Amino acid sequence: MSHLQAVVIVPESQWRAMQADIVMLKEIVQQHPATDAPKDDLLTSRAAASYLGLKDGRSVTKARRAGRLTGVLINEKEWGFRRSELDRYLNRYNRPQPATAS
Repeated sequence: MSHLQAVVIVPESQWRAMQADIVMLKEIVQQHPATDAPKDDLLTSRAAASYLGLKDGRSVTKARRAGRLTGVLINEKEWGFRRSELDRYLNRYNRPQPATAS
């Protein structure tokens, strides 16, 4: 059984340019390694209130309606709040940061 191989003929100057590009890309990757960004959890109104240190979900709903907090409509009745948005809210309104679980 014979295997066919494709051959591409490239002028030497173009080949050297491609090699230089590969070296440059390898250097960029080494300088800026990819990091796995943490997931931006979606919390319910009640969980968001707990995260913010508030009494109940109504406070979070009130902040959303006033435009101080951005939420995501999960279904017809329930809103979700991204953890990054809750952190932004905490920083903006000078609330103490919640204790992080280890």
